[in-house]
Amino acid sequence: MNRFLSSVWFVVVVSFSVLFCNTTRAQSGEAVPELPKVEVVSNVTDNQLRRDFVAGKIIIGRKRVEDSGAQNVAELLKREPAVSVTADGRIGLMGLPGYTQILVNGALPPPGKGVMEMELMQVERIEIVKSSVAEFGPFGIAGTINVVTRKLGQSNLTRMNLAAIGGAANSGRELTWATNQVDDKSPFGFNAQVSLRQSSKTDEERTRESTVSGAGALTETVQAKRIKVTEVTSLSATGNLVWRITPEHTLQFEPDIANFSVRVSGQERSVWAQTDAGPASSAFGTSAPLPTLSLPLKWTAEWKDHGRLLVSWRPTRLWNESESQRQDQYIQQAAIDRRALLSAVSDIETLRIDYSVKVAEAHDIKVGASRLLVKEKGSYAYWLNGRPDLSLQALGDGREAVDRKLQVFVQDDWRIDEQWAVNLGLSGEHRETKLREGDFAGQGGHNIWAPSAHLAWKLDVEGERQLRIGVARTFRAPDLDDLSTRPTINPIFPCNAAGVCFGNTLVHADTAGNPALKPERALGINFSYEHALGDDSLFSIEAYARQLDDVIGQDLLLESVPWSPVKRYVARPSNLGSAWIRGIDLETRLQVRDFWKKGPKLNITAGLNLARSQLSTVPGPDNQMADQTPWAAKLGGNYKLQEWPVELSADAHWTPSVWTRTSAAQRAFQDRQFTMSWQAAWTVDPNTRVRLVVDQWTLRGFQKLEEFGAPVEMVRATDLRKHARVALRMELKY
Repeated sequence: MNRFLSSVWFVVVVSFSVLFCNTTRAQSGEAVPELPKVEVVSNVTDNQLRRDFVAGKIIIGRKRVEDSGAQNVAELLKREPAVSVTADGRIGLMGLPGYTQILVNGALPPPGKGVMEMELMQVERIEIVKSSVAEFGPFGIAGTINVVTRKLGQSNLTRMNLAAIGGAANSGRELTWATNQVDDKSPFGFNAQVSLRQSSKTDEERTRESTVSGAGALTETVQAKRIKVTEVTSLSATGNLVWRITPEHTLQFEPDIANFSVRVSGQERSVWAQTDAGPASSAFGTSAPLPTLSLPLKWTAEWKDHGRLLVSWRPTRLWNESESQRQDQYIQQAAIDRRALLSAVSDIETLRIDYSVKVAEAHDIKVGASRLLVKEKGSYAYWLNGRPDLSLQALGDGREAVDRKLQVFVQDDWRIDEQWAVNLGLSGEHRETKLREGDFAGQGGHNIWAPSAHLAWKLDVEGERQLRIGVARTFRAPDLDDLSTRPTINPIFPCNAAGVCFGNTLVHADTAGNPALKPERALGINFSYEHALGDDSLFSIEAYARQLDDVIGQDLLLESVPWSPVKRYVARPSNLGSAWIRGIDLETRLQVRDFWKKGPKLNITAGLNLARSQLSTVPGPDNQMADQTPWAAKLGGNYKLQEWPVELSADAHWTPSVWTRTSAAQRAFQDRQFTMSWQAAWTVDPNTRVRLVVDQWTLRGFQKLEEFGAPVEMVRATDLRKHARVALRMELKY
């Protein structure tokens, strides 16, 4: 606490010193440096920028961000042909969201910062790299999505977006306000964004569990209907105060304060074949506010002949106060009332130094280092029927964690001539982790090095046809929660009032982390061909392969555990051995006016991903990577009416049904999906635009099957209803 307060005090003192020094200089008549001008190159398209990156970086520029009509990063990425969306809505590359690295301004976002929920008014551009480059670190086996936030603009402008959301199971409202203020005669400038979002979503699912006889016949053991309401309230305010000290030196103060609060409530009614097998009805609820405060300070030095130096220091504090309750009513026994309370504080401090220099006209060198320190201290309390629950007393009533990371990188971008270019890099991380939970204490860490190499060959001088090949070593490191011993006990087979747990089943396993978890390693290769068909039209095909070792997946085993005198089934992350992945991505963007100058203002995008994978230590068939489907397809388009200031757009997404064996004891089925979104945008005047959006429309619900046992002993079938969402948005500039 004292360290964090001293950090806050330091930032405040520096800020007041900045203001005082500038006032003194202005009063003395000393010349005040002007803020740097932001060069706007409106005639350079995203496709043209894309050609200049050796590693094949896809750019979603500011114009496309604004024209998309999307509210946040997730909505925009779901329309991007290069990005895959799983059946449950998670976003990633190569159909593997868990293997996709998400960054903000080239660095990991602080905990509690929902990047996918970030308002697009705060976003300058989004960069997508399907391979790995050293400046993004040694992680991102499937690739990296880097969100670059808005910088100080060259003109004074204030904007506001309003939205009302509705539907059969959705409701909400959103407000975003942003301003940019500069003065040519002052060295100061600032921009700020404030966003408020409130939403409510109702999910309804029906579940059936059955046992399997030796002849394969199903005998139903329980039917359940569950209704869950999720209410989200978020308030965030960010700013960027820029002080141009001299023409070479700039100081930026970027405060960020947010409160993300989730409230979940619901009811579940069950009919059991044996009335004493489980609860007949349950009511549950969780309240989890998550306030964060971040006070970053950046110093930038740019010298004409000596490169660019950036030093960034970000202290962040995160508070987590979550409370959950569950009441179970039984037919043949007394009701059970459980309550859990978590109180935790995390201090995160990041120091990053980057230096880049141009050693020749087409030869750039980048080096950098970053240090991350996370200190977490939390306390836990559990009650059962109003009395302290003693089942987890072996793990104590708290958790203390310290996570230290040091990353370094060096990268060489060299455009050898008009046709050939290379990108060579090396990144590494040293990590030390200490975790204490009651009588259990452990420490771990790793030292990893990740070389990468990319080669680009322009088949013509203009670069309209280009071949790229990239080879990279990458990793996937476990999170702190993945290493935690503290479990979540399944509520269907809980502990009794004396704090004693008994056995459970495969279907109703507890969940916990794994202190012995090791980083996952991968060696990958990407080969792509890209053909520009015009300023905004292109076709690309990319083949990729990954060889993985120490694959992190979920294992389901019967174990001796500290919270039970008898063995219980526990699902925990484990290193499952090796795996391979093979795939092909096809992407097409067509703008009709690239081929027909007087044609309609019609743009078409399409994407197709074909993939195969296999886990070596999980028995087949269906032993592919979780979340990955054999294929996924996207088709979208937008059309601007010539007679009216109206733009229409539509996007469709398909994924097939697939079986996946996640472990020797579990196999899961994921239903096929087809979803569509429509949008109509009316430009009332240059400063006002109204949008009507219909999102997440589907022809059918979603079904999931899970088989437990080897051979199959039990089946769980879940049907989830899906509802479209309708939003009316107004965008104002003044």
